[in-house]
Parts: sequence; C-alpha cells; structure tokens
Amino acid sequence: MKTALYLILAMTCLVVGSGDARAAVTIPVIGNNASWPSMWTSIGAGDGIDSGVTGARDLVGQLQYAQDNEYIYFRMQLNTPSLTSTENASYLIYIDRLGVGTAGIPDFGFAWDSKSNDPAKHGLEMGRWSSGGTTWGSVIMDDVDGITTSKGTADINGPTGSQRTTDGYLSIVTGADGYSGTGANSYIEMAVSWNYLRNNSLTGLGQGQTWNVAAGVINASNDHGSINANGDVGAGANSGTLLQAGGWSGSITTVPEAPATPLAMGGLAGLFALTRSRRRVAAFFGR
Repeated sequence: MKTALYLILAMTCLVVGSGDARAAVTIPVIGNNASWPSMWTSIGAGDGIDSGVTGARDLVGQLQYAQDNEYIYFRMQLNTPSLTSTENASYLIYIDRLGVGTAGIPDFGFAWDSKSNDPAKHGLEMGRWSSGGTTWGSVIMDDVDGITTSKGTADINGPTGSQRTTDGYLSIVTGADGYSGTGANSYIEMAVSWNYLRNNSLTGLGQGQTWNVAAGVINASNDHGSINANGDVGAGANSGTLLQAGGWSGSITTVPEAPATPLAMGGLAGLFALTRSRRRVAAFFGR
C-alpha cells in the first residue's frame, strides 16, 4: 500500500515539474547571455496603480535584481503570458544614485527601446535624466551620449559599427508563473556589465554604491518619451505620483569592488622593495 502511494506521489511530482518546465520560454533579444541568475532578490513592489493599463504595459509582482563581479541584473514582471521582442513600448529601470544629484529624481536609467527593431542602433540603451522632476509622468530621459539615431561610444553595446557586444544583454521570458497565476506572466531580464559602467558609460555608476531603483513602461514611444496614461510605473504609483513621494521599489547596495589579490599585493610589495634597494645602491656609489 505504502509503495503504491509513493509511486503515485512520485508520478504526480514528475508531471507537475515537467509542466512548469514547459511553461516558461526564454528568448534572447539582445546578445545571448548563457549565465542568467538562477536566484533573484526582490527590491520591492514593482506593481503600479492599474488605471486602464493592461497586458505588456502592466507592471506586476516584484521588481527583482541580482549581481556578481561582472554584471548587475534586473528583472521586471508584466501581466501578459506572451511578450514580443518588438512591443510598441519602452521599458526602463530608473536609477537614483544616493548622495549624487537631486534626491528622489532619476539620475540614470537602463532602457529597452522595444519600439525599434534595430538593436545595433537602439535596443538596450544607457539613459540620463533630461527634464522634468515633479511627477513620474513629467520625467524625460535622454541617451547618455546625446545621440538618438545610433549608438555612441558611451552607450551600452556601442558604438554603432563596432559594438562592444558584452556590455549588456536582454532576454524575455514568456508564459511564466507569476503574480496573476501559473503561466500568465512574462519577464524582461537586463544585464549590464560593471566594466562598461566603469570605463565607458560616463555615468559614475559602479560597484560599492547605493541606488534607489524603479521600473517603468512608456507606451507607444521610444525611451525618450514619458510615462503616460497608458504606461506604468512600479511601487503603487502612476504618472501623476510625485517622484519624491513614491514610485521607487526600494534601494540596493551594489556589490563592492574585489580587493587586490594577495599575488597582486605581493607584486606591489616586491616592486617597492626593489625600488628602495636600487636607491640604496645608487646612494652608496654617489649617484
């Protein structure tokens, strides 16, 4: 009797597990990153106030992130079982670096211009605050390089014609479990490298910092538009919400830079000792 019960339970687990595995499909959109995180950490609510916003424009659930010594990753959740790579919209991660600029106002942003189907010139972009600042609906972002028709050297995966293809990646996950139930949601996953942020982005963003973070969707516009009545912003906000009163999902502390290795420290100590030794020899011979 017990043996038969164990077999039934095992068969049930197998069926449920294989059904879940078939439900979610990951589709590379920009680049093909083979090492997306297997574990994500919630920053806080990514769900906006729904006032006629539906489907691929409707943020739901939790805004999530992960990080390692090479990349920072963000994951936003949308209330649709199917998301295409050419939605007539733009999807943004807004970043307010604490201690820099005006508190509560986005300094920079990672943006997916899904409205454009040419990722070599648009796609995943590095944005900066351009204008606005009272409400979420008034905020306008610009490309960090100031070029709207192609990628300059400061943009993610730039410049056009000779892309640094490891700067950033983007994938969509369709038919995933989520806020609205099994198989009812999709995810957008972004990855941006610390190396790019440190050496090319002109933003000052990097490791060992604290950021306020929020997600936003701009409907029927590129990433230089504003969140309108058919768009969405997370953390229980809408386009009329005051920036400094809400809309930020929460704050994160970015992973610290790796300390110098013992080998590197040993090499520096050896160089210092060698320099002192040469000075002593030169002093002995009066040189």
